Amino acid sequence: MVRPERPSHTLKILSANVCCLRTNIRDLTHNCVLRHSADVVVVTETWLNNEVEPTFGKIRGYTQWGRRDRPEQAGGGVAVCFKEGVQAQHLDVVPPPHMEVMFFRVVLADRSAILLCAMYRPPRQGPASLQYLTGALDDLMLEHRCRHVLVVGDLNPHLGNQHAYESLLMCRA
Repeated sequence: MVRPERPSHTLKILSANVCCLRTNIRDLTHNCVLRHSADVVVVTETWLNNEVEPTFGKIRGYTQWGRRDRPEQAGGGVAVCFKEGVQAQHLDVVPPPHMEVMFFRVVLADRSAILLCAMYRPPRQGPASLQYLTGALDDLMLEHRCRHVLVVGDLNPHLGNQHAYESLLMCRA
């Protein structure tokens, strides 16, 4: 059986809440990333810390994980990797200290770019992180010449201030 080629302008993004990357890396790699040939992999609740080597869990054919570990307590964390050949640049954005978020500029086949925001928002966190995103995304898109924005991860929308989510989702011209 011959599978039709995927159009070159598509981007397959896999997002998973792994609840401990160390114990779930094998399952994530074989049953999700490789099986679906993801271009971008975003994982939340990695539960990693600075005791875990930066090279931990590298998937063959993908970049090393870019990570934002939770610094002072167990749990949380965000990690992102890209299929080799995907043009992605980690943006040096310094968010408020309570935020578990990373930003990337990803270039698409038509040479346009998207701003990728990978984020974990813990269940008990108030609306401050969403308010930060609402205020920052437009500026980041302009600064890094991105046509679109994509927020990926676990934002726990069912446990938050609905108004903060509506503000984040609202398009401004």
